[in-house]
Amino acid sequence: MRVRSIVEYVGTRWSGWQWQAGPPTVQGEIERALAIVLRGPCRVAAAGRTDAGVHSTGQVIAFDVPEGTPLRRLRRSVNALTDPSIA
Repeated sequence: MRVRSIVEYVGTRWSGWQWQAGPPTVQGEIERALAIVLRGPCRVAAAGRTDAGVHSTGQVIAFDVPEGTPLRRLRRSVNALTDPSIA
């Protein structure tokens, strides 16, 4: 099942949106949390991306989850597992 989600973040401590080997990114943090909750890798696609240190509200992302995944629980779990600067 494809899920659309809205993300906001304070980009001060992040090396931008897009995953990179090494520096911490917003996409990497969200994918890390999703992998824990979903018990396997989960790639996130975004409608756009930001540079290092840039903040965002209303960033649209999409990712696939198993059919029947409880979405409210997924949101709470991902919010609990990501850095407080990401919601």
